[in-house]
Amino acid sequence: MNAVEPQSNNTTPLQNYWTEYRGWLQSKLPMYAELLNPPATAKQLKALWDKLPTEPSEELNMLYTMNNGDSLSTSDSHSGSFMGFEFLSIDRLLQEYALWMDVRPSSGYRGSSFPEGHIKIQYTNPHWIPLFIDSSGNCIGIDGDPDAKGRKGQIINFGRDEDEKFVLAPSLEVFLECIIGEVHSGACDKAIVEEDRDEYSYGLRPQSHLIDDLKRMLMNAA
Repeated sequence: MNAVEPQSNNTTPLQNYWTEYRGWLQSKLPMYAELLNPPATAKQLKALWDKLPTEPSEELNMLYTMNNGDSLSTSDSHSGSFMGFEFLSIDRLLQEYALWMDVRPSSGYRGSSFPEGHIKIQYTNPHWIPLFIDSSGNCIGIDGDPDAKGRKGQIINFGRDEDEKFVLAPSLEVFLECIIGEVHSGACDKAIVEEDRDEYSYGLRPQSHLIDDLKRMLMNAA
């Protein structure tokens, strides 16, 4: 199978980027590609937005109609299907969201936004939707409640260890485009490391952390 699947003229750029990512994953790490779930149904998508206080995201719907996250939580793998992170299924997203809504940080919380004024300085926010998550509760997700200079739908990091929040991309489409750029550069091939028999770490850089790598890329480009 080719690393990059052919693109269709009837699909959106976001769908094309995800198709390319799946093709790369299937070619290089098929055991993680096998974690991907079938597409979400209209009923599942409705249940998602019925339980979230933010307006539906067309981009998120588009992604879930390709794959409803992955099945990492029911496997023996320590790495998920997205650059080593778990791609949350709708059920898992709602579980994680509920956990975050039970967190009540103190009023003295200190954090930061990069760029300044784009992300609200909060530990949690009911309009932050987790999408990809590591094993320690750190998320990459969609911001439905940006600060004054931010953009609704921007992709941000948040979580237990993520006091320094970054706008990782202005949209999910641009975020996936960035990931595919790294795939095309060969960086993701070089980042694949066999840690144990049939167990691999992978991402943007060898034995690193996706959020940290994305932050460094943004800082270097600033």
